[in-house]
Amino acid sequence: MTVRTTKTRLTLAVAALSTFALAGCGEATPPKNALLESTPTASAPSTPAPAPSSSTPTTTPSTSSSSTSSSSSATSATKSATKAAEPTRTAERDRAARGADRPAISVRTVEDTRTLKFKTERRYDPQAAKGQVTVVREGVTGRAEVTLRQTVSGKKVVKTEVVDTDVTRKPVNRVVVIGTKVEERKETPKPTATAKPKPTEKPSPRPTPTQTEEPQEPTSGLNLARSAMWDRIAQCESTGNWSINTGNGYYGGLQFDIRTWLGAGGGDFAPRADLASRAEQITVANRVYAERGLQPWGCAGAA
Repeated sequence: MTVRTTKTRLTLAVAALSTFALAGCGEATPPKNALLESTPTASAPSTPAPAPSSSTPTTTPSTSSSSTSSSSSATSATKSATKAAEPTRTAERDRAARGADRPAISVRTVEDTRTLKFKTERRYDPQAAKGQVTVVREGVTGRAEVTLRQTVSGKKVVKTEVVDTDVTRKPVNRVVVIGTKVEERKETPKPTATAKPKPTEKPSPRPTPTQTEEPQEPTSGLNLARSAMWDRIAQCESTGNWSINTGNGYYGGLQFDIRTWLGAGGGDFAPRADLASRAEQITVANRVYAERGLQPWGCAGAA
């Protein structure tokens, strides 16, 4: 019984394999001898052992090939995305480096006190002698509280704006009166010179030249021409005080501002006119006079 059962199982296995082979070739009906041999097996198991499918071995390599192809495509896409993103990252690093080199910019508010300059009002009196100057009122500087907005780059102020100005004290103008009356000069008769006999003695040595009205100082480089005119103008501008400094932005007897003083070479003598001597101020005034005349002086009428 055991031998026959084993033979029957082998017969069924062969029949099953043949059936699968014919099914793969398109034949659906198994051969007759296979059916006849399977009939007498009454006691044999009805369920044959499962046979391996002919398509199974080819499925696994196909799946492995697809997985490999997908992995290669994903790797290639990742590399492409990395290369595409690299210029952007480099540009961002460059911008960050440039931004780190730039100084920080900030804005601050500053309170400051400023001095307001007074002006000189000149009035002319036809009844007073020409060149006569009378100070009616002295000038007084004003004061203002100023609010400033400053833009600072690093430690340097690059921009300043005036936000608000509060005048706490108004300036008072200086008032002077200048005479314009021209007096008639009366000519005095010249004395007649009497003839003198020629001396028989040896001629006397040549007399020394008489000094002019305004003797020039021995210092070299000075020009004291028109000294009397400049004295009259200084009397009008500063009451003849050659070292005056009232804080109104004008200095010295002829009231030079810094720009005019340095532009005419006043820096050769002193940084400001009030620090120079009378002769040095007149020298600089003659330089300005040679280019612009008396136009810069408000007291030109006193000349």
